[in-house]
Amino acid sequence: MYYDLIHTSSLSLEDKATFSSWANQTKDLLQTQLSHSEFSGLLASIPVIPNTSCLPLASLAFLLSRHLGPTPNFTVIQCYLRLWLALPEAAKAGHDEDTAPILQILNNQIALSLGTLPSLFISHSGLPALIDPTTRKILTHQQLSTFIQNFSLPIIPNTVSPKPVVVLALPNGYLLGLGCLAVSSYYTAAPLNISGGPAQFRSDVELARPQCILVLESDVERLGLREPWVSASGIHILLILPQLDMTFQVQPFDDAPTSAELVPAIPNGPDDVALILFTSGTSGTKKVVPVTCFGLLIGVQCVMESWGLTPQDDCLNMMPLNHVGGLVRNLFAPVLSGGSTILYPAFDPNMFWDSLENGHGTWYYASPSMHMSILAEASLRGDTVSKCRLRLVCNAAGGLLPALAAQLQDTFQCTILPSYGMTECMPISTPPLDYTLNRVGTSGIGCGPEIAILDDSDNHLPSGCVGRINVRGGPTFRGYLKGGKIDRSAFNKNGWFDTGDLGSLDEEGYLYLTGRGKEVINRGGEIISPFEVEEAIIIASQDPSSLLFGRVNQVLAFSAPHETLQEVVGVALVTSSMYPRPDIRDLQSALKSSLHSSKWPVVIIYMDALPTSNNKLVRIKLGDRLELKPLTNNMTLPERHFEAICPPVNSSLGTKISNSCCVLDLPLVLRETQRHLDSNIEAHVGVNHHDGTPIVYLAPLATMSGVSSSSDVASIINEALRDSLHGFLLPSSIMYLDTPFPHQTSGLVDETELDKMVKLLKSSHNSPAASETELKIRKAFAEVLGLDIDEISSATDFFEMGGDSLSAGYLLSLLRRDLGVRIPVDQLFTSSKILELCGLVEQIMADSQDSDSAPQPLLGSTKTYSSTNPLVLIVHLLPIVILYPMKMAFQWTALMYALSSISQLWDEPNIPARFLALVSSMFISRASTQILAPFCGIIFKWIVIGRYKEGMYPMWGPYHTRWWIVEKMLRICGKGVFKNLNVTRVLYYRMLGAKIGKGVIIEKGTTIGECDLLDIGDNVRLDRCICRPFAAERNTSMYLGRITIGKNSDIGLKTHIAAGSILPEDTFIGANSSSYEMGDGEDFNGGRPPKPHILLQLCCILPIQVFVAFTAALPWMGGLLGIVISETRDATDSVRTIITWWATPHRILFHYIAQGLNVTARHFVWFGLTFIIKKLLDIFCGPARPKLAENRTQGDNFRSQLLSALVPHGNLKSLTKLFGSHYEFTSIIVRAMGGKVGRRVYWPGTGPSIEDFDLIEIGDDVVFGSRSHIVTSDALGSELIKIGNGAMIADRVVLSPGTVVGDGVVLGSGAFMKRNQRCAPDSVWVGNRKGSAICLSSSNTSTQSIKQRSKEEQDSEKSPSNVKERFTLESSSSSTSSKSGNMSPSSPFGRAFYEGQAPYHVLGQFPIFLYSTFITIFVKMFWNVGTISTIILSQIINGTDQFRPRWFRPFKIYAFDAAILSGLYIILSLLSLGIVIASKWLLLGRRKPGSYDWDKSSYCQRWQLFLTIEALRRRCFGGNGILGMLTGTHFCVLYFRALGAKIGKDCALFAGGRPSLVFTEPDLLTLGDRVTTDDSSLVGHINSRGKFSLNELRVGDRSVLRSGSRLLSGAKMGNDCVLLEHTLIMAGDEADDGVVYQGWPADVFRGDRLNIRSNS
Repeated sequence: MYYDLIHTSSLSLEDKATFSSWANQTKDLLQTQLSHSEFSGLLASIPVIPNTSCLPLASLAFLLSRHLGPTPNFTVIQCYLRLWLALPEAAKAGHDEDTAPILQILNNQIALSLGTLPSLFISHSGLPALIDPTTRKILTHQQLSTFIQNFSLPIIPNTVSPKPVVVLALPNGYLLGLGCLAVSSYYTAAPLNISGGPAQFRSDVELARPQCILVLESDVERLGLREPWVSASGIHILLILPQLDMTFQVQPFDDAPTSAELVPAIPNGPDDVALILFTSGTSGTKKVVPVTCFGLLIGVQCVMESWGLTPQDDCLNMMPLNHVGGLVRNLFAPVLSGGSTILYPAFDPNMFWDSLENGHGTWYYASPSMHMSILAEASLRGDTVSKCRLRLVCNAAGGLLPALAAQLQDTFQCTILPSYGMTECMPISTPPLDYTLNRVGTSGIGCGPEIAILDDSDNHLPSGCVGRINVRGGPTFRGYLKGGKIDRSAFNKNGWFDTGDLGSLDEEGYLYLTGRGKEVINRGGEIISPFEVEEAIIIASQDPSSLLFGRVNQVLAFSAPHETLQEVVGVALVTSSMYPRPDIRDLQSALKSSLHSSKWPVVIIYMDALPTSNNKLVRIKLGDRLELKPLTNNMTLPERHFEAICPPVNSSLGTKISNSCCVLDLPLVLRETQRHLDSNIEAHVGVNHHDGTPIVYLAPLATMSGVSSSSDVASIINEALRDSLHGFLLPSSIMYLDTPFPHQTSGLVDETELDKMVKLLKSSHNSPAASETELKIRKAFAEVLGLDIDEISSATDFFEMGGDSLSAGYLLSLLRRDLGVRIPVDQLFTSSKILELCGLVEQIMADSQDSDSAPQPLLGSTKTYSSTNPLVLIVHLLPIVILYPMKMAFQWTALMYALSSISQLWDEPNIPARFLALVSSMFISRASTQILAPFCGIIFKWIVIGRYKEGMYPMWGPYHTRWWIVEKMLRICGKGVFKNLNVTRVLYYRMLGAKIGKGVIIEKGTTIGECDLLDIGDNVRLDRCICRPFAAERNTSMYLGRITIGKNSDIGLKTHIAAGSILPEDTFIGANSSSYEMGDGEDFNGGRPPKPHILLQLCCILPIQVFVAFTAALPWMGGLLGIVISETRDATDSVRTIITWWATPHRILFHYIAQGLNVTARHFVWFGLTFIIKKLLDIFCGPARPKLAENRTQGDNFRSQLLSALVPHGNLKSLTKLFGSHYEFTSIIVRAMGGKVGRRVYWPGTGPSIEDFDLIEIGDDVVFGSRSHIVTSDALGSELIKIGNGAMIADRVVLSPGTVVGDGVVLGSGAFMKRNQRCAPDSVWVGNRKGSAICLSSSNTSTQSIKQRSKEEQDSEKSPSNVKERFTLESSSSSTSSKSGNMSPSSPFGRAFYEGQAPYHVLGQFPIFLYSTFITIFVKMFWNVGTISTIILSQIINGTDQFRPRWFRPFKIYAFDAAILSGLYIILSLLSLGIVIASKWLLLGRRKPGSYDWDKSSYCQRWQLFLTIEALRRRCFGGNGILGMLTGTHFCVLYFRALGAKIGKDCALFAGGRPSLVFTEPDLLTLGDRVTTDDSSLVGHINSRGKFSLNELRVGDRSVLRSGSRLLSGAKMGNDCVLLEHTLIMAGDEADDGVVYQGWPADVFRGDRLNIRSNS
């Protein structure tokens, strides 16, 4: 069979010859008796050739089947592991059906080769095997083998399991070790922990389901084995009787069974279950793990090989023998390797050192807590250390901290090996024996199973990335035991078992653990590894220069609850009794140089010992077990120190841990202080009202004079108290007064008078403010930071004293109020000290005085008109009542006449002909409308207003009203057929009066208006920017100013060219900017990727685009088929017949069905076709890759252009809106298109636009704001864009090619990230200044922007050339890596929607799909007024003879239909607005400021439902919506007042007529009189990293928000204030009266806003 397998394989002739030659040589060698070494040589010679499938394993089976003598068993196992790891992936995953039979044959051969477990014990050695340290007696290998060969138990037969399960209820130590070896050789041994009491023991027995229990007679009563449950379960009790020869006998506790009933002791073979073990239960309920003999022996072989065990080795075992580590590593491995193991009854450091002193022990394996206790005893055993024979110290049951490893090496001068294993797979990894602690934090390389790091989708992660540690093969168990059967549901489809731990593999295969998924600390979105905190504290406790030196014996970091951050770092400390306990201040001071402040502990639990289970530290749910209340920011320092009593070992996770808050013993502080004082000094102890710590006051007695130096006394007292008081009792300050204490008549110190004296003393010691300005700044600091002004000096730094980016806005508001100056927020981060701020304020004041020397008058019209003028109100209704109905009536009339004409000319009776006629008529009516409507708009413009004139005009006056109606007419008519091509767009704008030069490119999506005032030079490119000569001005005025753009200019995405701008030639303005910042775009890489050849566009792209559009329309066409099932009746009046035919009920029904399919099924077909095309492109052209522009091929250009044509700007909204745009379905769609998207991503309602899905990587828990843009390609080429875990991408953000957004980064509103810019983790960015976003992080945040790289650098990916750059890259990489994988925390949205952690019912994806789809269909049918008008008109035509065929009948039908449509649009508009208003109040009520996180409040869910309903007013009037028809009118004001807004008189809302976003929280908005807003943003919510809050917004009288300006949640504007284009007022900030602002973030604008020129 083996030769057949070779010849039928797909190997090359050379490889077949290799295996055949090996087989022939092996057959010849096996003719003689081979020694073990010769046989081992044959095993090593088995060929291992890549892609040879199972042939190497078949070779092993071939060899074993022909070898007749004994085999070196563990060498065979070693060979098997080596060959199994070399199998192809399909075979290891169990997907290769051809391999399964061969593996089964091999397993049978190995079983025959290995024999039984009793046969593996060494029978010819007189060396010790087991040693009892209490009696110092030994059992040799020969004696042990004899005992096991003759072992049998009096067990009655039981059919429950193939092998009887025997519980060993014995105390840890020698007897349990011997029992485990003997019982597991014939039965299934289940060693249980008997120290947990009878209840816990019974629970474990019921899990094991044994047939009998082996127990000492003395433990029968203690374990409750006389209780009825034992006999009821059919369990028999067997008593262990220890013998003098170090063995034992077994005697039934009750009546002995007859010999006929006894089960024969059948030795266990490889497939028999030798052991049943329980998981530790540290992460939940215990699970039952069966260990087969083969799995046990594989584990033993892995331990023997990786640790180099020999017969000369002695193991010092202190581990429990009911745990896999103690059994495999410390019992079976040393015994089966021919060595010995010393079995201690319990962990005793003294007994351990006694054994070393007596010359025993060459290695030991223990947990970190054991290591610490052993080292603590080392100082008393100096001579023993020098005598010990230890060659190896191994770690178990937890991470080996580097500091602890170094201390072990220094003590024992031997190899120190960390290791990793678990009950389900022992061992997993350990470093090689020559390891020198040179890889900090590693758990070694794989020493048995195959190891992989997988993400949540079971994809393999690259080296260095943190993910879920998975194992497969080797000693990995076969599955959990459930109901007597093996359950393999814990394995994935490829056979991987998830260990539950998180970690990474480096390039050389070294494993690094970062913690268990349930152990990490999620501090407000930042993931913190507890190991990192513990390591830092241990290192500090060993540093003589540290405050923690010698004071901490053990530490356990855990997750403590926090009111706002959700979780913070807490630590449980076991402190030394020789020194006072350290407090939080000591910890933070000691950790300042090694840990970021976010990782500092904020609560301490002092314990006598740390909670453990099976010798593992138990940190999971420690905060819950302690019943800690959520910490708050205003808790005092003493309130964050607790004392607790450690629960018993192996306590369940439900066991509460009693604790109490440490007492602030002020009398004790006073007594200790007085002990160290001279008799002439008096002391008093008070409490610091800021942090609750003690304050010691010292003062001379009244009768004394001439005391010691105050500083000397305070220093002496401070040192003395540090040696005698616990840290939390140490005074935060010691203050020496020059005069005696004031006393009351009772003799007590007068606290009120003392406070006055202290304040006077502080003010005298602090240098006074140098100016009134400095004094006001000090007061502002004190108010924001919550400090006394006496504690603030000229050198005080705002951020060092606890300020952050959130409190910075409050500080700036106070400074503006008190000093009358506005400091840009970005300058606060660079000038954060009092003295620096003083200089900055004085400079701003000086600049202000210079500019104030020639004060500019307030702009805007002095003459005003009223928005409620009846004539004006009538004009404002014309778009809805007249203009739009006229357009739709024309389209409907054209349809009826086209259908009538075709039916007359082509009178075919069959259904296909009628269907083709119907579709053709629809095409004709739509095409004629698309052609004629733009010309109607152009003609209307020239008739009504002619050529626009520059100037300032009052709103609602005659000129503004003409401008307004023209603007609405142009919006209603649209560009029609002119919008599709660049050449037609240019022609359209020229017909409207624009002067446009040659070679101008106007990208689709560019906003252009008032064309007469546009002068665009040659070769200008406008990339979806806003270029309008219209601007809103104060006092409800309209300004029209000419815009001139010089030739060869390039205007970036979403950039605003303001009215009155003059851009010189070769001007480049980047994305998210404005013409006010035209000098900031020097590094802007304008231009789009090159398009494919014109023939490719015409012959390939256009036909594919038409094919997709046609195929996607098939569902809609299917609905139309029902309309043409029956033909029209023959009649002389074909028009009347067609109208009547169309209005029949069943055709109306089918028309509605077609409309419903058009807005639902069509999008699924479209996406399916697009997905298939994308996959075909990936196959034939390859997926998109980062590439320089000059390296792009025609295939690249074709691929990019085709996908752009099918999915413009990556817009998938047409499909995702049916499922709710925010949820997982959007992530699924983006992944299907090639994007890499993590879990729990919150997508916006609008956007983001994505150019190429293959070039984006989005992490977990990312939150997107609306209208952001992910630009992967520009004129320089394509680059990958990465967004880290927990990042926040706010609204209007633009990410340029190559941008890397680190974990936890916040990109605030309007941030523009330039090419290849990198954002360090947790940094905060906003806006755009000088061509890039502004970093608002504190000064220690590292950021980097990589300059444009050369081709060679891109190809080779060279590391940064200078040290600083390299350090930044490495630190960023490290930080990102530590948070990647599934370590990312859940956002509030993720916790509520995906994890069910919300106090309300969260609607799932399916209910959201149902209501979203229903509302989409309902809205489409609701606004299908053409069908309704047909019914009405049909009734009119058939009821009168006024519509007889005449030359003017078409005009008459058109007029009647327009009138009907006018009435319908009025009714439906009022009805839809009423539904939206009613829905708002029913679902949301009146909004109030506050926090509304997804996992705390149902507000966000109710708001999303309301936004879906709001589509009723948005998806109508050609996409303009009802409000789009009413912008700048009083009707718009009335609508928002109905929604709760407070709006003054004569306000113009969205005055420019083209709003992209309306007010989202109107009931939080207050507008004064004559406020004007253009396409600006007044949004009352903040969604930062998924935390959702609402705040009020206020705008003063006559103020203006121009297009592209934004008022963040909680901001305010004064009277006559102007926000120019691209201006951001930060949250909590206030714009002053009469001041003009520009910039993102805003700064005072002092130029001429009506005449904008370049500064150069």
